[in-house]
Amino acid sequence: MSSQALQSIMRGYNEKGKTKVLSPGTGLQFEIFEAEIFNRSGGAIDAGIGVRYGDTPAFWKAGNIDVSATPDYVDFTDDIQAGTTVDLISTTVNDGYLIQCKDLFSLIGLTISQAEGGSPVYTIEYYNGTAYTSLTTVETISAYTATDLYHVFIPPHDWVAGTTAAVGGDSDMYSIKVVATTATSQAVQCDAIWIGRFLAFTEALADNGTYKWTVPNVGGMEPGCHLLESTEGIIPYFGTANAGNIVRVVYKSR
Repeated sequence: MSSQALQSIMRGYNEKGKTKVLSPGTGLQFEIFEAEIFNRSGGAIDAGIGVRYGDTPAFWKAGNIDVSATPDYVDFTDDIQAGTTVDLISTTVNDGYLIQCKDLFSLIGLTISQAEGGSPVYTIEYYNGTAYTSLTTVETISAYTATDLYHVFIPPHDWVAGTTAAVGGDSDMYSIKVVATTATSQAVQCDAIWIGRFLAFTEALADNGTYKWTVPNVGGMEPGCHLLESTEGIIPYFGTANAGNIVRVVYKSR
């Protein structure tokens, strides 16, 4: 274990799961021992404790699905990770976007700055080693309004790294594809994308209930820890955002 002193941070959290509550910073690492969330949203919610990945093209990528291109994927990773607004979904039927990551993930967040037009319909799919197939979600985006929106899911048992030749993208990354099967009348624009994975997840956490994740002991001798890298950060996930929600994390500097 690290010789650094054990520390604890506790703070209110008024988002679903975007801003990092704890991040080591450049060149540092944290040992995470436990995290706890407190639901003060006014009703039962799905909730989780997760890691938000750092913004690096080597770890996650994003781009358009453009059915007029061969292959369909057109990368915009550098732009979105730099904070540049991108056209996320065009006005063409079966256009959309692809999200890829080196590691399994369970949360995609998007800050939408220009909403859809009309009443488009979307599909969300993952790659199972052979084809893209429908993804079962905890939360998904049915309408792209100008706000922070989320796709949340438990990674499927048959999700594998890769993509099809027709779709394109990185063959070494896990892929989620979203397309508009009926077109939006106005291009959807996006200012930010963030990717995360759950360390723990629970359904229907009662109002005023708490949910704690603790790293299992190692060999029954001393507490285990999750190693948080310098580009990463701890985020909660609250199915309903509320300024009364709380998150607590116990950690050490490494």
